[in-house]
Amino acid sequence: MQSNIQKFTSEVFGEVRDHIDDDDKLTERFVLSGQVRSVIINSETHLSSHFVLGEFTRSKYPEVYNIPNHQAIAHLKNLCRWLEVLREWAAQPIVINSGYRSPQLNKRVGGAPTSNHLTGCAADIRTSGMEQAITYAAILLAYARESQQEFDELLIEKNRYGAVWLHFAVRPSTPSASPGNASPSTPSASPKNRHKVAFIQA
Repeated sequence: MQSNIQKFTSEVFGEVRDHIDDDDKLTERFVLSGQVRSVIINSETHLSSHFVLGEFTRSKYPEVYNIPNHQAIAHLKNLCRWLEVLREWAAQPIVINSGYRSPQLNKRVGGAPTSNHLTGCAADIRTSGMEQAITYAAILLAYARESQQEFDELLIEKNRYGAVWLHFAVRPSTPSASPGNASPSTPSASPKNRHKVAFIQA
């Protein structure tokens, strides 16, 4: 079955992903030509010591295709270097609400067409409220100063229902030829990190 999955993935999306595995699988179900199709990836692939791929690909729309390519996975690994620091300094697990988004998923959730989620450079981090969001933001700002590294976005966001989360994005230091999904509609990741810090009423 694995070879059939790889063949289907290659024919439809132009790429065979080598992290497909028989163990600890995550099944991504999506609609293609009116039919529900499935592609299986290893959701337990470690991006860092405490973060796995499945945390960054799951969504509340399981029917929408959302599997990152190798470049997006590399961006997620870079992002997780920062999240590991956040986890250590906060002394608690970090829960990801949203990570990588395919163009299809980004459109479904109403994301910005140039969102860093499309390239695997961003994560929305769950918080218990404004105080925890501010604490997380302060940690990431302190680490950026201490390590003399830059990030792209550090946004405390609040929706109309009162939920608060932290959006954090860090772009790679070099341009990427094909970030995110293997699709021409996906924006290229800029090498420039903008150090954008803001509060947003979503």
